[in-house]
Amino acid sequence: MILGKQTIELHPYCMSSVVSMHEIGHAVGFFHEHSRNDRDDHVEIVWENIHKDKEHSYRKKHISDSNNYGILYDYTRMMHGKKNLIGKLAIKTEDKTYQDKISRYETFSFYDIKLANLMCECNESCAPDIVCPGEGFVGKDCKCYCQGRPK
Repeated sequence: MILGKQTIELHPYCMSSVVSMHEIGHAVGFFHEHSRNDRDDHVEIVWENIHKDKEHSYRKKHISDSNNYGILYDYTRMMHGKKNLIGKLAIKTEDKTYQDKISRYETFSFYDIKLANLMCECNESCAPDIVCPGEGFVGKDCKCYCQGRPK
C-alpha cells in the first residue's frame, strides 16, 4: 500500500460515481478482482477480446504481489472488470451461474469494505477475542459487521 497523498484524475467521460469509486479503490490499495492470483479457479480471461493496451489490467498478480486477506472471490466487487469489452466477452466465469453477476455493482460490496478494514487494521484497538459469525469482521468500533448491518 502506498501511503500519503494521492491524486485521482478522471477524464470528463469517466466522471460517473462508479468509475470514481473504482479509482478510489485503487488509491487505497485495491487491485482488480480478476487479477487475483487465484482467479483461474473462478474466471477465464478471453485474451483475444482484450485490446493490447488494456492487457495489463487483466494480468494475474503473482502470489508475492497480492494479499487476498482470506476473502473469497467476489464477482460483484467494485474492482471486478466488466464481463464484456466493446460488445465482446472478456471474462467468462467457471460457474455459469455467476456470469451475469460480474460487475453488477453500484457501490462497494461487503467484501470491499471488509478488505479495506483488514488492510488498514481498523480493529487494532479492539479486544483480540472478538469473533464474528460467518464471514463477518470486526470494525474500528469493535462491532461485528456481517452481510447486511452491524451486529
